[in-house]
Amino acid sequence: TKMVVGRIARWEPSKMSQFIVDVAHYIYKNHSDYINKISFIVAGGYDEMSKGNYEHCLARKIPGFLDILGFVHDKYSLLSQYHVYVNPSQNEMNYATIEPMSFGIPVITNEFEMREKCFSGFVIDGYSVKDFAEKVIFYYDNPEIYERHSLESVEKFNDSNWSVEKNIRSWSSLYEKVYAQFY
Repeated sequence: TKMVVGRIARWEPSKMSQFIVDVAHYIYKNHSDYINKISFIVAGGYDEMSKGNYEHCLARKIPGFLDILGFVHDKYSLLSQYHVYVNPSQNEMNYATIEPMSFGIPVITNEFEMREKCFSGFVIDGYSVKDFAEKVIFYYDNPEIYERHSLESVEKFNDSNWSVEKNIRSWSSLYEKVYAQFY
């Protein structure tokens, strides 16, 4: 089976979803021997401000290798299909890194704060498409390290207070409070 690499985030430029599209294209052009071994699925909602970014990435779709999706109603179902999560970030540590790790999905990120947190994956310095692509390939070529990082992610989150269910309850509670204030 193919190793599925993914990302779920809004298509606004600051979320850098286009970066994973660049990573996929880099592998497709420079490492063609991985085309039948790795695939990418990138998903996320967009609004009028980010629609152009989404459409630009959609035009770069590669059938059978790079799939570009819009908004996904059940992101946890999609997340469960991923083997590796790529999260280039211009922000601090966020749920886009924590959620995949709670599923046992190793993350490749440049979030430097993750070095001190309960993290299992790779932290890349900067925004090098080549460096991110090489770590994706490294996971494919080194299943024992991938498996170790996957198990470490699950263990660390089983020992912590964070969970997908708690996250959903927290957000649901917040939405209910905000909704009650206005309606």
